[in-house]
Amino acid sequence: MQELISKYKLALKNLTLAIDLLNLSYDNDELFPEEIDDIIQEAIIKRFEYNYDLAFSIMKNILANTKNIDTFDFGNVINKLFKMQLIRSLEDIETWIEIKQMRKISLQTYEPEIAEGLCKKIIAEYHQLFIDFEKTIENLESAPISVFLPKSRRI
Repeated sequence: MQELISKYKLALKNLTLAIDLLNLSYDNDELFPEEIDDIIQEAIIKRFEYNYDLAFSIMKNILANTKNIDTFDFGNVINKLFKMQLIRSLEDIETWIEIKQMRKISLQTYEPEIAEGLCKKIIAEYHQLFIDFEKTIENLESAPISVFLPKSRRI
């Protein structure tokens, strides 16, 4: 699990760097040709994919370690994490569901309108949720695992 978390943190750092680079590009049109913006958008989308895939793997791992799940389908995982208070709000659940749908759409990024729209959503909404998830797993690393077990199974 520690290796997954390390990979997630690196992927999030790289996503943040790509977003910062795109913002820098937007602020300095004379330094960055439009083609560079397209390349940076593609990098943001690819890094979004990495973050989603790693986050979901970590979520499944958390539940596997607590033996608190029967099936690892996305809806069941999100529901269990919400009950464990690792996903904090219904709005966050909705955003995770939207992220899952956008992950599928990201396969069609060869269409400029789709890529630009997805990139805007990543920057405006998804990036912060990934940051919040990083904080959650950092807190989880320092907590005893029994905290996340159902009361009937705590040590």
